[in-house]
Order: sequence, then structure tokens, then C-alpha cells
Amino acid sequence: MTVLVTGSRGKVGSLLVQVLHERGVAVRAGSSNPEKLSLPAGTESVRLALDTPADFAAALDGVDSVFLYAEPAAVDAFVAQAEKAGVEHVVIMSADAVLRPSAADDPIAAPHLAVEQALAASSLTSTPLNCGALAGNALPWAWSLKARGAVGLPYPDSHADPVNERDIAEAACAVLTDPALRGRSYHLTGPQSLTFAEHVAIIAAAAGRDIPVERIPRRCGGPTSRTSCRTTSPTRC
Repeated sequence: MTVLVTGSRGKVGSLLVQVLHERGVAVRAGSSNPEKLSLPAGTESVRLALDTPADFAAALDGVDSVFLYAEPAAVDAFVAQAEKAGVEHVVIMSADAVLRPSAADDPIAAPHLAVEQALAASSLTSTPLNCGALAGNALPWAWSLKARGAVGLPYPDSHADPVNERDIAEAACAVLTDPALRGRSYHLTGPQSLTFAEHVAIIAAAAGRDIPVERIPRRCGGPTSRTSCRTTSPTRC
């Protein structure tokens, strides 16, 4: 059995390569920049950009299963090449926003939904992992803390259930290696729903230091204006 892991420089993909290698599974690590990968000894690498169909044939040759990031740019070509190569199973790293009724109109959900639908319409067995917010998404808060002395948040009381990337990699490994788990969808979340302020407090406790939270107010040109709406930071809201 050979598993192709796309996005092997990503947070989840890099961990999945390690987990599969530890379990003795043959792994082919795909990346648009394979020369920049740090891989376990003996792990094969291949150039694979998911928006470049010319990469697909070589990457998929001899592959049984694929861990696929949800990039819709050339998904139809990827599916066609996977079918031609004899791939049996594709695990999709998708988003839990796909599970909402308005997913097709949601800018976050829509690309993930397009990939799920393309796989579902094919002859391949597909297994979506509908993931909540990644725990690693908190890392950019360090920039705000260094620059402002506080973590700036426009909505500190909003909730999320951050899931550890290692847990997603372990789940993906289980689905890739156990045929009994294939063909379903799995909603992956962290163990607890937290406000962003609570999330910061947990990080502060682990770091052993105070980390202030600064609410960033909105300044809008009107009640229905989105293009003129800005926070006091340069980032659009």
C-alpha cells in the first residue's frame, strides 16, 4: 500500500507523513516545493501542485490512497487522473463549514464543498474529514503580542473548538489504513468550545505569563457597508 500525502509541508500533511512512516506505511510526500521538505529517512517525495495538472500523473502512479487538501482549482483533472491511475480511496481534509446549510454560498465552505462533490461524483471512494478550527491558527497572535503588547481580537467572545493538528493526522492515518472506516464523513473538533479570550487565557497559563486581550473596535461607513468597514488595525474585517 502506498499513500500519497498532498501538501506535505502543511501543518497536518507533515505530521501525517511522520505518523504513516511510524506505522510502517509506504508514503509518497507531495509538495509544490519538494526540495524544501524535511522527511523521515527513506520517504519518497514528488513535485505536486494541486493547481498544476501536469504534476498529477507522476504523483499518482502506483498510489493506492491519497490524503488530499481541498484545492478546487484543478480537482476534476486530479480526479480523472486518480481514476486512471487506479487509486482506490481519497481522504479529503475539508472544513466543518461544509456542514452548514448555506455552505455553497460561504467563501470558506464553497471550495471545500466543490472538492467533496467532485470526489463524490467519481468512481473513487472518498472520506471527508470536516475539521473545525486548527489549534495552530493561534500562532499569528504572537505577532500581535510582540507588536502591541496584547492579542488584538475584533470578536474576543466568539467561540471556536480548536483541534490539534496531530489529532487530525492520527484520524487521517486511521481512515487511510482501515478499510472499515472508508466512505463516511467525520466531523473533527477539539474537546471544548472556547471563546477566543478563553483560548488566549489557556495559552497564557501554559506560558506562565500574562497575555492581555485587546478588543479591536469596528469603524464602518454605514450599517450595510462591508467594503468600507475596517478595524483600527490595517486588516479588513
